[in-house]
Amino acid sequence: MRFRFILFFLLLAIPATCYSWPAKVVSVADGDTITVVHNGQQKIIRLYGIDCPEKGQSHGEQAKALASALVAGRNVEVEQKDIDRYGRVVGLVKVDGQSLSELIVQNGYAWVYPKYCKEKFCTDWSKQVGVARQQKKGMWQAQWLCLLGNGEPHKERKSKLCRNQSLQ
Repeated sequence: MRFRFILFFLLLAIPATCYSWPAKVVSVADGDTITVVHNGQQKIIRLYGIDCPEKGQSHGEQAKALASALVAGRNVEVEQKDIDRYGRVVGLVKVDGQSLSELIVQNGYAWVYPKYCKEKFCTDWSKQVGVARQQKKGMWQAQWLCLLGNGEPHKERKSKLCRNQSLQ
């Protein structure tokens, strides 16, 4: 009986976020938001830890195209980290065992969101942003980025001066 009691409390101590669930990607809204079907229900997934350019921002369409090329119509694993203020699942999405967020960062179409990316691997992702910048991959190949946002999509969205600028 004592063993069952200890086992019960050990299971409670394991965070629910460790559990991942299978899903199929049915649409890609932009570089950091996808829709999946899991157990017959559609769920909107906001990729954990990153921010990509949106429609109307420079490289927004390319970020979406990359995400589409990587996961559209594919089976993925989703590890739910949170629910955002819009009711979307914030999740770490893996395709063929690789993090979709990390793949987008490595290709230069995402910025690590330090306010929300708190896992140990976020430091590695931030270093990968630096490498992508140095190698002028993705959005970092532009001659200049919106100086107000330093290329950070979430800061660019807040600036009217940065909207609808084509930097290619």
